[in-house]
Amino acid sequence: MNLLSTVFIMSLVCNAATASTQDPKARTESLIKTLAQIEKADSATGAYTQPAREHNRAVFKDVDTYFDLKGFSASAIAPHKAKFNTKQLQSFHETFMQLLRIVAYPKSGAFMKDAKPTIKNVEPQNKNVAVMVRGYSAADDFESHTTFVWSKQKMWRIADVQFDGASLLQDYRNQFGRIVEKEGADGLLKKLQDRLAKEKASKGMPL
Repeated sequence: MNLLSTVFIMSLVCNAATASTQDPKARTESLIKTLAQIEKADSATGAYTQPAREHNRAVFKDVDTYFDLKGFSASAIAPHKAKFNTKQLQSFHETFMQLLRIVAYPKSGAFMKDAKPTIKNVEPQNKNVAVMVRGYSAADDFESHTTFVWSKQKMWRIADVQFDGASLLQDYRNQFGRIVEKEGADGLLKKLQDRLAKEKASKGMPL
């Protein structure tokens, strides 16, 4: 285990002790710092070094504590659940959650490092709390607004993410609905499993 990973794991002890008492704004601030700890792939080769992958495994486990991945996965497929049997549903959840981690986490981490994010707004959203984060990338001259929708459980966890007002959860529901309608549950599972296999075989695999 490299020194960077060791220091990060030591910080997890403090994070775990305070997470249950943090409000959504504080959780968002902590999430931004955690995502920024994700190591990028080598700029020349597009590959991750072994120390970077070891470090990312530890960071990803911490990022997991901010998201309600099981709830997000269940909500994403909920409108189409009747078309899945028990085995298919289990396979869907396992595959989809893996994809979320290995695709979304590194992209989010890179953005949080480069975009100088600042919290712009905190407001109630039904029974949840929405925290809007402004990010600006000088390199791309691009501004975005990401809203984390926090749901109260034992601690506040993210139930949805909105990009410039568009719900990521609803987008997945729409995508999955179109595929299931045309190709059935097995068709959706094949697409997700093929994408996961491609990501795992890639030199850009972050774990």
